[in-house]
Amino acid sequence: MEACEPVLRTPDNIMRHLDVLFQDTAMQQKALDWLQSTRQRNIPLTTFIPDFDTKILEAGDQSWENQMKISMLKKALTFELLQALISINEDPTYEGFCTQLQTLNDCLIKLKSIQNSGRRHYIHTPTLKNNHDADAMN
Repeated sequence: MEACEPVLRTPDNIMRHLDVLFQDTAMQQKALDWLQSTRQRNIPLTTFIPDFDTKILEAGDQSWENQMKISMLKKALTFELLQALISINEDPTYEGFCTQLQTLNDCLIKLKSIQNSGRRHYIHTPTLKNNHDADAMN
C-alpha cells in the first residue's frame, strides 16, 4: 500500500489490504511463488506495480526490508526499464524506488511517442542513370 498513489488509499482499498494481510499461509506461499517467478513483460508498469504490491502484502511484507522488495521488483522488470535504471541513483526506499520507476517509464513512453510521431521512414531508392551508351549500340 505504501507505493500506492494517494488517491488509491481509500477505506475500501485499505480494508482489502488488511484482509490480505490476515489470510492463510497457503496464500502466502502462492504469493511468494508468484513474486519469484513473475516478469513484467508487456504489462504496463501502472498495472504491474499495484499487482506486485498486493502480492508482497499477501506474502507478508511487514517484515521485509526495502532492499529486498526493490531486488524482487527489479528481477521482474523489463530489460528496457533496467537499462534506464543504470543512469540514476536509486532511492533506497521501496516507495521512492517505485516513484523513480514511474518517472523513468513515463520518459520511455514519451521517447517512444517521439520516435513514432508520424515521421515517415523513407527508403532511399537509387536514381536511374541515363544510359547513353545503350543508345549508341542501336
